[in-house]
Amino acid sequence: MQDFDAIAARCAELARTRAEQTTEEAHAELMREKATEKGGTVESITRRVEEEAREIGFSARLLVQATLPHRKPKPGVTEFERTNGLVTVTITARGKYGLPYGTYPRLLLAWITTEAVRTKSPELELGDSLRQFLGKLGLDVGGGPRGSAPRLRQHMQRLFTAYVAATYAKQGMLVDEGFRPVEGMCLFWDPDNIDQTSLWRSTIRLHQKFFEEIVHRPVPVDMHVLKVLAKSRSPLAIDIYQWLTYRMSYLRNPTTIQWEDIERQLGGEYKQTRQFKRSFCTTSSR
Repeated sequence: MQDFDAIAARCAELARTRAEQTTEEAHAELMREKATEKGGTVESITRRVEEEAREIGFSARLLVQATLPHRKPKPGVTEFERTNGLVTVTITARGKYGLPYGTYPRLLLAWITTEAVRTKSPELELGDSLRQFLGKLGLDVGGGPRGSAPRLRQHMQRLFTAYVAATYAKQGMLVDEGFRPVEGMCLFWDPDNIDQTSLWRSTIRLHQKFFEEIVHRPVPVDMHVLKVLAKSRSPLAIDIYQWLTYRMSYLRNPTTIQWEDIERQLGGEYKQTRQFKRSFCTTSSR
């Protein structure tokens, strides 16, 4: 667990100091930090700062607290629930596309949140070509039916058409709110020709409520770590990393969490809690 704990501690420190900062403020602080280091020229310090600043990313808090499916749902399943304390998050799919699942939607959500924080706009440009967007996500370029390009496009369709609802229930109180996080999209890329550009830019438009939530209350993450975990094709590894980062960003005292509670928040399709516990421990110790 030592390596994983080191990653979580590093990101917790990042979260505590940069949770309310814009990308520009984070860059300025990194400059001040590096300026206090001994040795190094202005150019080398600036270069290290720019490299680190590029890896500062953010994730959507709501979908870190209650995560997406790990595996592809069975045919006909169009609804998925996660529970975190008194809040239940329900994801509903459009039948034609299906539910978002796996590593790709998690990586997409981190990119969307990071871009929204950076640009301060609900209208996001994805890139001139599919190859360019694959590069932004740190994914290997691959064609064919099982390559990265067609799989990414499929997962984009699943995520961008999904409907998310959050329900809070306590002692007779019931609060429910739902929306499509991505309320509009225009994708002009050809998955069979990843270098093809278009006269029109591929864009997405975020729902205003979702946009305000991710800009004002994002979860800081290390994009380099996230991309490495995505390549391992382990959705649980991404969930554990982001969950620990979020929890440690505000945790000040030791606390005990029941395995059943963690499973309701992060667990996949496990028949028994001990199976989830074994998978959690195995994944986090890699």
